[in-house]
Amino acid sequence: MAQSNGKPLGGIARAFAAMRGRLYQPPDVTIAGVDPSNWPSSLQPVQPVGPKGSQPLGFSFWQGLNQEITPRPDSDVTFSDLRDLATYPLARLCIENVKDILCSMPWKIQMKRIPGEPIKAWKEKQKDDAVIPKLMEFFAYPDGETPWSDWLRPVLEDMLVIDAASILVQRTMSGQVVKLRWTDGAQFLKLVNDQGYTPDVDSPAYTQLWEGIPRLFLTTRQLVYRPSNIVARNTISSKLYGQSITEQLKTEILIGQERLRFVLAYYTEGSVPGLVHVIKPGVTPDKINEAMQWMNSELSGDLAKRRQWRVVQGYAEDRDDQIIQLKEPVLSDAFDDLHIRKIAFGYGTSVQRLLKAMNRASAESSQDSAEKEGIMPRLKWLKGTMDLIIQRQMDQPNYEMVFDTDDELDAVKQAEVDKIRVSTGLDTIDGIRDDRGQIPFGLPETTQPIIITATGALPLEGSIDRTNQAADDASAVANKPTPSPVVAGASPKPKPAEKKTLKSAKEKTESIFIDTDKLTPANQKLLPGMEHRIGRWFKASAKKASMAIGDHFAGVTKMVKADSDDDTQTEWLAGGKKLPKIESDAIRAAALLGWRAMNWKALADELMAYLQAGADSGVQTGMDDSGGSSTTEEKAAEVAAIYAASRSAEMVGTVRDANGNLVEDPDAHWAISDATLNDLEKTITQGIEEGWTVNQLAAVIEASYGFSSDRATLIAENEMMNAQTAGTVAVWSNLDTTTIVRWRVNDLAPRVEDECDDYEAQGDVPLGHEFAPGLFFPRSHPGCRCRLEVITVPKL
Repeated sequence: MAQSNGKPLGGIARAFAAMRGRLYQPPDVTIAGVDPSNWPSSLQPVQPVGPKGSQPLGFSFWQGLNQEITPRPDSDVTFSDLRDLATYPLARLCIENVKDILCSMPWKIQMKRIPGEPIKAWKEKQKDDAVIPKLMEFFAYPDGETPWSDWLRPVLEDMLVIDAASILVQRTMSGQVVKLRWTDGAQFLKLVNDQGYTPDVDSPAYTQLWEGIPRLFLTTRQLVYRPSNIVARNTISSKLYGQSITEQLKTEILIGQERLRFVLAYYTEGSVPGLVHVIKPGVTPDKINEAMQWMNSELSGDLAKRRQWRVVQGYAEDRDDQIIQLKEPVLSDAFDDLHIRKIAFGYGTSVQRLLKAMNRASAESSQDSAEKEGIMPRLKWLKGTMDLIIQRQMDQPNYEMVFDTDDELDAVKQAEVDKIRVSTGLDTIDGIRDDRGQIPFGLPETTQPIIITATGALPLEGSIDRTNQAADDASAVANKPTPSPVVAGASPKPKPAEKKTLKSAKEKTESIFIDTDKLTPANQKLLPGMEHRIGRWFKASAKKASMAIGDHFAGVTKMVKADSDDDTQTEWLAGGKKLPKIESDAIRAAALLGWRAMNWKALADELMAYLQAGADSGVQTGMDDSGGSSTTEEKAAEVAAIYAASRSAEMVGTVRDANGNLVEDPDAHWAISDATLNDLEKTITQGIEEGWTVNQLAAVIEASYGFSSDRATLIAENEMMNAQTAGTVAVWSNLDTTTIVRWRVNDLAPRVEDECDDYEAQGDVPLGHEFAPGLFFPRSHPGCRCRLEVITVPKL
């Protein structure tokens, strides 16, 4: 409870809450200027009977409405009725189609754009934003185990059928949202305050029922209850609960169900054959009944026999038999076409696939427009619900979820669109690759806008200068004087050979700084993807580690607490391995179980591609600064590839053998796997000391910093910067110059006395010098902002 000067503030908080609910102040009880003695007079109004302090009502509800324990108490359609209606095949097809479209629609999290803010500034602001990757990762698996598309389907089902979509919000003790779970909206009662509105956030707002019995209360911070269409009619229910599309189509669906039963009965119970034999008048009823009973018993429900020819013995010898060909009943007519259109229109899905075929182009155009226009209201509801969760439940008011409604599912059409965007300079090749979730190339040709002409691709930058130069060249050709004719037999005087100059490496002794606190634009684009990959792997590994440790935690606890001397040998559950009964050994063994359950090699393989791209971008930076040759660039690229392969292995405590396979390396430097093992050991130790259960231990492991998104961000940023620096250093190492380096502590960064001061004190050293074992350049630790000064001296 909050306190001030030792006094609890709960009463004050409740008082302020009461004041917020009573912002209405009643006017005078009489109307100024109305005099009952006048004739005619409108007279004063009938005085209200509400008690003092009454507030305006949202609607006229029942006295004691919150005592009602039946959802939709006065509605003629219950939640159960609506779900029965939704089993109608045509309605079910439309519902599933809407769910398919919405669940497959691409989405992303972005910052809300401030009115008047330039688009470029808005996009730049989001590049280094740390919240967006976390929200993207969270909504990829909203409940921690189910992918977005699968998680969303039951939510949409409740919106379309009962209009009571409900999402349970689960939080940590500190109030952080950790899971969003779908829950059945038909089991909730809506509560109201004395004004008929939803109670405040700290008050009960919903009652959850179990078999019709109130089970518990939930607040608006614990349950997101989102009807999409509350239509106030003549019932209490209509003012509290939504009117779903299924309820709006109730009559149409009932007609469709009856018509479907009629068609089904034709095939299962009908006995009218294709032919009728008319007999001569005077035949006794017994004879007719005998014939009809025979026919019904033979043909009822048997479609094969009903379609075959039948010969029936006649009853009159003096007259030929009369055979009548019966007309088949109409099982489908214009009504069915209209019925299909109504159902499809109501749910907002395309009707083209359910009707007779038409011209293909017209059908596709009609289908695309129907899906986009019909699905838009459902999409707006979905966006509003997700924005409510992000901005109110997760306390991130500056962010929103957006959906790509223009995404082209046809790969050929999408390729054409991408080609047009690139060739006209509207987007870059790396921009398109980034949109498709692919790693950008990071090349100069792919990071800048280009225009494609008949003669090839040209950079958009400088296009005006090229146009002006072409016009000048054309003018010069047009105004060029006609050359004098050459006399026969004479040869033109040869021109002296022109001198050719070759660009070489920089010839002056100069000094540059390789910064380790600024990523290239290409690597800035790569970084969020790398953070997401590491964070996703951490999340999955935390579960694996906690499960592996949990299986043996009780045995470890028992072993540690056992009262025996250190020389006693015991056979432990971990594969029957005998360990000395020493606490540290048992805890270390348990930590190793969890550590080995994590697939470290898979992480190394995933990160190698990112480190390779980061190092390649560093190579390009080094080439721009040094002016090296193409040979230098090729050699540096080889070094960058070796660095990516070796560092991705070293990060997880391994090394790559001659065949590229990962094998354990006890001498690996700066391995994140070592820190993870130590963290697991500390957590297990704390769990034993404090008497945790297996579930408590698992919860702490999964919520620990060692498996957090913050650690993933730190690792990704540090490793990407190191890869970039490695690529740049590789260029300088392959120049035809003598290169020396100096470690420089960044004077602009906050100064902390650490090992970096010792590295700076080493002074001028050759490039390739180890400042510490395995350390050839900054960074020496996470957060290091030191720089490497490179000095080149031409070789004699």
